[in-house]
Formats: sequence, C-alpha cells, structure tokens
Amino acid sequence: MFPDIMRISVKPNTYIYLVFLIFLFPLNWLLAWLLAMLFHELCHWTAVKLCGGEVYGLEIGVGGADMQCANLMKWLEFICILSGPLGGLLPVLLAQWFPRLAFCCLLLSTYNLLPVLPLDGGRALEILVGSPIFCCMQRIFLIIALLLCLYSVFVLELGILPVVIVLVLLIKNRKSPCKCSPKTVQ
Repeated sequence: MFPDIMRISVKPNTYIYLVFLIFLFPLNWLLAWLLAMLFHELCHWTAVKLCGGEVYGLEIGVGGADMQCANLMKWLEFICILSGPLGGLLPVLLAQWFPRLAFCCLLLSTYNLLPVLPLDGGRALEILVGSPIFCCMQRIFLIIALLLCLYSVFVLELGILPVVIVLVLLIKNRKSPCKCSPKTVQ
C-alpha cells in the first residue's frame, strides 16, 4: 500500500487492545472500523505525498497512528492534517452500499476534528491561531465537554459513555504539550 520504503511499527499494547476489541465488538463492525482507520491514514499519506513531503515511518498504537514525515511549510502541514478527517468523509457517499464503513468513517472523522491535541482538529486549529491562544481554547473546550457529559449522565440519564469519551480525550491531552511537532501527522 505504501510504495516508499518506510518503517512500520506496532506498539505491543496495541495487540492486547485489538484482542479486547475482538471480544467486545462483532467482527463485521471491527473490520469496518479498521478499514475506516486505514482509509483515514491513506488520506494523510496521499496528501503528504501530493504536497511534496516524504513519509519515513508509521507507528501504530492504541491512540491511533503517527506518520513520521519531513518538515512541511505550515500551510502544507495544515492541508495534510485535515486531509485525514475530510477525506474520511468520502466513504459516507457509499453509505447505501457500505453502511457500516460509512458510519465508522463518519464517526472517526468527527472524532478527529475535535479541537484537542493530538487529534487532527486540534493540530489544525493550533496552526491557525498559534499555541498560546490554542491552549486556552482547548482547555475551555475540554471543560465544556466534561460539563456537558456530566449533564448527560446525571440529568438526561444517557449512561456513562460520554464521560468515558471525554476522559479518553483528557488522558490523550495530558500526554501532549501545547505544541505540535511538524514531523508527525496523525
């Protein structure tokens, strides 16, 4: 799939996570999700190549995949970052024939457009507004999201899943400083 010679590595905890998912979800949904993730990363890779960049490696982990690539100008990096979630919306046009794939692509694209690092939406917004302003915006978004999730659990009684999603975002965000590395595309 990737014609250039590049290093592809999979973090060991990813295998445990995959086994857990196999027991948790039906295989047809899991395959649709994996195909959606593959298409998302392929959109990033295509954009990097079309922008004249070089991809040196791909690291697959529980939180997604990171492509190590050469430095690009900020506006080209912005295009490459948004190519994954926006390109991931293309299979939605095939929803009549592939409803699971379309749903998974839509969900993955929506999630990746959230304005939180290290997600694509957060990285793109950081390029647009700069790091200091973005850090404040990101914290405000996470606080509002957590409050909305608590409201949905205790008032609307929608269950605990929204809080779990926000906690995952908070945990992912804890590991990332408020700056984005120009050498990776998620």
